[in-house]
Amino acid sequence: MASGPVRRPWLRALLLAVVVAMLSIGVGFGSGVPASSASALTADWDTAGALTIGSVSPQISDGSSDVTITGTVTNQSTDAMTPVITIGLGSRSLDTTTRLADWQSGDTTYLTNSVATTTLSQLAPSRRANWSVKIPKSALPQGSSYASLPLMVSVSTVGGPVLRSVRSSLQVVTASSVTPSLAVTWVVPLTLPADPALFGPSGDARTAAWQKAIGSGSAIDQLLTSLAGQPVTWLVDPRIVTEPVAQDDNLPAATTSPTGTASPTATAPGTSAATTTNPTGGATPTPTDTTAAPTDDPIETEMTALRERLASVTAEGQQKVWWTPLDDPDLSGLLASGDQNVLKRALSPGLPEDLRAISDTVVAAPAEAQTDRQLTQLASTWRAARGSAPVVIQPNRVVTDTGLVTTATRRATGTAGLLLYDETLSSLLSTADPSGEGAASAHLLAYTLALYLQGPSNQRSIAALVPRQLTLQPAVLAARLIATRAAAWTADHTGQQTATDLATGPVAQVRQTPSEGTPYPTPGRTGITAILLEGVEQQRRRLTGFGTILVDATNDIAARTAALDTTFSTRWRADVPSAAESLHLASTATSGLLARVAVSPGNVNFFADSGQLSVTVTSTLTRAVEGVHLTLTPRRAILQVEDPTHTLDLGVAGRATTRFHVQALAQGQVPVDATLSTPGGLVLGSPDGQTTQVQVDVRPTASWIFWVLGSLGGIVFVVGLIRAVRRGPRTAEQLDPSARTPSDAVVTVTPAPLIDDDEEE
Repeated sequence: MASGPVRRPWLRALLLAVVVAMLSIGVGFGSGVPASSASALTADWDTAGALTIGSVSPQISDGSSDVTITGTVTNQSTDAMTPVITIGLGSRSLDTTTRLADWQSGDTTYLTNSVATTTLSQLAPSRRANWSVKIPKSALPQGSSYASLPLMVSVSTVGGPVLRSVRSSLQVVTASSVTPSLAVTWVVPLTLPADPALFGPSGDARTAAWQKAIGSGSAIDQLLTSLAGQPVTWLVDPRIVTEPVAQDDNLPAATTSPTGTASPTATAPGTSAATTTNPTGGATPTPTDTTAAPTDDPIETEMTALRERLASVTAEGQQKVWWTPLDDPDLSGLLASGDQNVLKRALSPGLPEDLRAISDTVVAAPAEAQTDRQLTQLASTWRAARGSAPVVIQPNRVVTDTGLVTTATRRATGTAGLLLYDETLSSLLSTADPSGEGAASAHLLAYTLALYLQGPSNQRSIAALVPRQLTLQPAVLAARLIATRAAAWTADHTGQQTATDLATGPVAQVRQTPSEGTPYPTPGRTGITAILLEGVEQQRRRLTGFGTILVDATNDIAARTAALDTTFSTRWRADVPSAAESLHLASTATSGLLARVAVSPGNVNFFADSGQLSVTVTSTLTRAVEGVHLTLTPRRAILQVEDPTHTLDLGVAGRATTRFHVQALAQGQVPVDATLSTPGGLVLGSPDGQTTQVQVDVRPTASWIFWVLGSLGGIVFVVGLIRAVRRGPRTAEQLDPSARTPSDAVVTVTPAPLIDDDEEE
C-alpha cells in the first residue's frame, strides 16, 4: 500500500503557506534589513523638522538652468543610517488654491517622478546633516507658461523604505512676458507686548520693560530694520510713542505736567486734520503737550528716537503709517460687550500734532471678523467719537465675492472703506514652517500664483496682515516678503495707493455673518469681561472723586483716568490675565493716593462733662487739598459729638488740627471712628477703605470730682498722722513753787468771794 506525501496533501499546503509567510516578512531568505533594524529605522520619523527644505534656487525657474534644492536631515532612529535624499517632481500644475491646499495637506496625491537623488555619509542617531540636490533642467517642463509643480522630497536608506517625505512645489514660468496684475498690500502692526510692567509704577522695572518693548533689539526695532525699504503699511499703536502716566502712589510735583491726553480728531485716508472734533459737538483745536519731558527720562528718550524713525521711513514714500486709536483698543471685545460708552471713550483720543505730522490716517482693526450689525455699530460709534467714518480692516470672508474678481479695497455703507486681507496669504507669510524656509517660500509663491491664474489679465489686489504679536523672526518675514515681491506676477501696492483705492473700490456685499474659515491672525480670547469693565469703572469713580479735593490737578486725574483704558487693549489677547494685573497696578496706585490724606491715630483722655476734642489730619501729597470732610462717629453712646463733620483744607504735605465739641455722659473707653472723605463720599485714609480709630478715655466731672476730693482728704489725713507719730507724746513739766510768775504771764483765776470785815474780826 502506497504511503508518503501523496497520502497527506494538507502537509504540502502547510509548508507552502509557511514559505510564503517567511518571504513576506523577509525572514531567513536574504532580506537586506533585519526586522529589528527596520523597526528601529522607521521609529519617530514623524517628528517635525526631521527633513527640511532650506532653499530652492532659483525660487522661480524659467526652465533654462538646473534647480538646486538644499535642506537638512536628522536621524530619528536609534541606529546609524546612510540617508538617501530623493526629489520627485509631478507634471500636474497646482493652478488653483483648492488643488494647492489639497496637495499640501496630503488630501490629494499626484504622481511624482524621481528626477534627482543623492546619498549622504553614514549618520549617527540624533545627528543632523545638510544635503543638496540638483534637478537637471532636462527634467523641467518646457511647454507650460505658468506652472506650480508638485514637489516631493523624501529620505530613505539604501534599499530601504521611505522614512519621511516633505511636500512642496516648484514654480516654473517660461512665458516671455508676464503682466504683474496681482497687487499686494502688506500690513505690519507695530504694537506693544502684553507686559503689565509697561503701565506700572515708576522705577527700574518700568524703564526696562519700555526699553525691551521699543528700544534696540526689540521686536519693533527688528521689524523696522528687516523691512527697511519694503513697501509695507505700518499699523501703529500711538502708545508706542506716547508715554502713559506712571501708576505711582503720589502725584508729580505741581511744576511737572504729565503727558496730555489728545483730544478726538477726525481723520480719513488721504485727508489732513487741522482741528479736532469734540464728541459733544463742534470743532476744537487739538491741544498739544507744551511741557518738555525731563531730559533724563530714558523712556521718553526711546520714544523720541522711535518717533523720528517713523517719520523717516514714511518720508521715503515707500512706506506708510496707519495709526490705530490710542492703545489699539480691542474693538471686537468692546462690541461684543455691548458697552457703547466704553467703546466711544476708547475711540475718542486723537493724535497729537507731532504724530499727525507723520500720518493723519487712523483706522479700525478689530481682532475678529465682524458681522454686518457689528460693523454698522462700529461705524456709528466711530463717527460719534471722532466725527468721521472709519476705514476698517477685516478678513475677506466678511464679504461676498462675485465671480473671480478679487480686490482688497471695497466701499461699504457707513465706512470710509474696507481693507480686506487674505487669511491664507497672511498665514503663509507669517507662520513658521517646520518643513523649512525653502518649503515656506515655495508655498507662498504657489498660493499667489494660483490667485494670479484665476484671472491673469485682470488687475486685482490682495492684502496680507501680519499678527500683532509676531512669533516669526522679522528677518524671515522679510525674506518671504521679498521672495513674493520678486515673482513676476505680483506688484507692489503701497499704503498710499491703498488709501486712494478705498474711495473708488467696488461696493462690498457684507455678509450677515462671516463665512466659515480658519481665522488668521489667530485672535485669541478677549480679556474684556463684565468683571473687568466694572473694575475699570470703579477705579474711574475713585479717581474722579479724589479729583474733587485736589488743587490744580485736573490734568493729572485726567491722565490717570485715561490710563485705565489701557486694560481694553487688543494686546492683552496674547495674555488675558495680564489685563487684570495691569488694572490691579492702577488700583494699588489709586489706593496709595487716597491713603496719603489720613487721620493721626492716638489715645485721648477726656476728663470733663463737655469740651473740645482735638483731631489731627496730615497729608503727604504733592498737591494741596481742600474741602476734605472729617467725620467723628463714637461707637458708644456715652460720648456724643455735637457737630460730627468738619471741613478741612491742607497744603502741600500739610497738617491741620480741628476741634470737635463733645459731651460725656458716663465714664469708659470709647472707640471713635474718624472718617476722611471727599464731598461725594469717597473714603480717604486707609488703603483698604477702613476708618481710623481714636481711643478716648471718658471721665465726666460727676463721677471723678468726688474721687479727686476724697483722694486729697485722704492724703492730708495720712500726712498729719505721719507727723504726729514722728513727734511722739507730750510730758508734764515740774513747777517750782518759789518761782515768780513772769510779768507778761496771763493768769486766769476765779475771783474769791467777798468777806465782811465784821465777820473777819
